[in-house]
Amino acid sequence: MAMPETPPHLPEPSLHELIVITEELARLAEQGLSLEMGLDWLSEEGARKLRVFSSVLKEHLDNGEPLDIALAQTADLPKPYLELVRLGLAGNQPAEVLRTLLWSLRGLASLRKLVAATVIYPLFVCFISLGVFLGYCCWAAPALERISTDIGMSGVSTAILAVCAAIGRYWSTGAVIGYGLLVVATAAVALGIRSIGRAFDAKRRPAVLLFPSVYQLYRIQQAVTGSRLLAICLEQGLTPAEALRSVAVLTPGDETWRKRLRMSADAVEKGSSVAIRFPNAPGSVVITPEGDAPTLSRRLFDYAARWQRVAETRMTILRSLLPIRVGWIAVLLVGIVYAVYWIPYVQLLYHLMFAANTI
Repeated sequence: MAMPETPPHLPEPSLHELIVITEELARLAEQGLSLEMGLDWLSEEGARKLRVFSSVLKEHLDNGEPLDIALAQTADLPKPYLELVRLGLAGNQPAEVLRTLLWSLRGLASLRKLVAATVIYPLFVCFISLGVFLGYCCWAAPALERISTDIGMSGVSTAILAVCAAIGRYWSTGAVIGYGLLVVATAAVALGIRSIGRAFDAKRRPAVLLFPSVYQLYRIQQAVTGSRLLAICLEQGLTPAEALRSVAVLTPGDETWRKRLRMSADAVEKGSSVAIRFPNAPGSVVITPEGDAPTLSRRLFDYAARWQRVAETRMTILRSLLPIRVGWIAVLLVGIVYAVYWIPYVQLLYHLMFAANTI
């Protein structure tokens, strides 16, 4: 008798694929529909990778496995993602947990798009300007330098032409090496953008240094996610200490914040009251050992809703202002290229006109 074929184990899906999957699971959970219905649609209508993921997940569910175990066996999903799904199933609140998770994933995707849109256009302008500058140095500057020498032109323009012509000669001599270095530099910049866009946490120092406002927005999104999850844990009947420890495991964040949550859990367990402050979100929520769980849960949901509005407003502002803050580099480079071209050109025309009038 042939053994049933084991479904394949897939690599970790991309952020976009994870958002689509979570969105479909959340929609089905809210409407009380079966997962098989949504997975059938994804396996037929979704993108190729989503079709494969949905088909494999459906096979695991058809074998009678719970959703969290089926997800873990389908692909290499992030551990917090699986723990959040398990939390929703354990408390019979999958829709609420999946909505929170979906908001967090969409927020991260928006930040990545913001960084890409902010950086790619100025880089494109910079590389075009660099290409124009190198073309000017290789072909136009040597000819203009000879003309300026013949007519006896001197001053800043002559120095600019001499420098540009020298750059052109060196570049033409080592053209292969020069273009190789340009390709390597382009690849390095692209990899740098990708590493910055992948995540914003304490280990990603370039994100903190280059995009501090975006990093702060990411931390506010963490605060919204953490406060929502804390409220959900309390609604499921966990004690305040257990809820704090669960959030320390479930919510993405730096280790300092996780340690602070664990210390708060220990303090509550010993009978002390603590004020929970989430990163980059002013205000705090006081948790007491004997506090009323429903009241505290409502307060946390209100806290999350308030800071969600703040996060959405900041995202709108950053979409408008961040490209301007980064784009000045491209404007500066374009200005330098234009100056290098027009200053000698205008002075050369002036000398030619003066020579013509003299004759």
